[in-house]
Amino acid sequence: MITKEELGLRIRKERENQGLSREALCGDEAELTVRQLLRIETGKSLPKLEKLEFLSRVLGVDISTFLGEEKLELPADYLEKKYRLLKTGTHGDPERIAHKRKALEKIYENYYDILPEEELFILDVLERLWDIASGVNLDDSMSADVIYEDYFRQLQEKEVYSTNDLLLLSYHYFFSQNYSQDDRKAIQLVDRLLSQKISGDEIYNRVLLSTLLLLISIQVALRDYGELLRVINRVEQVIEETKQYTGKPVILLTKARYSLFVEGDVEQANQFYDQAKLLGELLDDKLFLQQLEIEKENDFKQKEE
Repeated sequence: MITKEELGLRIRKERENQGLSREALCGDEAELTVRQLLRIETGKSLPKLEKLEFLSRVLGVDISTFLGEEKLELPADYLEKKYRLLKTGTHGDPERIAHKRKALEKIYENYYDILPEEELFILDVLERLWDIASGVNLDDSMSADVIYEDYFRQLQEKEVYSTNDLLLLSYHYFFSQNYSQDDRKAIQLVDRLLSQKISGDEIYNRVLLSTLLLLISIQVALRDYGELLRVINRVEQVIEETKQYTGKPVILLTKARYSLFVEGDVEQANQFYDQAKLLGELLDDKLFLQQLEIEKENDFKQKEE
């Protein structure tokens, strides 16, 4: 397999032969930023196939100019292991998180040197999500994250999201929710997130639902109820279309809060709390049931203030 250093050198030579600066080649940076190109050309990161296709299109050369006879595809066994990490949530449970960390360590051991930057970035996102769920403070590690800036900037230009895009958006929502960051940039992407279609890919649908649920969490945390019902309706559609009924208790809890804080209907709120508890018991979701009791108590205290 071609090395990152050799591939980066071929790309830089082709660009320089055509007399293009990095800025000219990247244009509006919607598909490739100058910093991403610099990391690729200096052999610090391996690009995904989509970025190589962009480079070959802009430079007007065949992709074989960069790869020769090599292929730049993600190993099937790597994708299977990655999907296992995404298939089930952690709900903040230390044992589940520890199990996933061990699986991630094995992925790094076997695939680190051959994974493109975007895949390594997404694996890092997953690890950060587990850190946040575990209560680890990430403030210091966020201070100089230019790679995150690059990918989030590109996310804002996209109309259709991949699984990786949804994971990145989840990270922003999760970080905002847990550290009280007023992440208005992420909230502005509500319309685009709600427009994402159900896929034939089970993992994509799981990540789509979890991202929508995180959006609901940050809206409740910020007391931003203006779009909440619209998001709830979309989540219920996704749950029904994909049969992911484990997300239903969270929606019932959210409806309870909407009834309590927006409509001022305590009786209706209690009905939704009770329905959430009943469904949580049917699903045997012990973690949700524990959180539900805490959340309900805090909600009524907040209502009385």
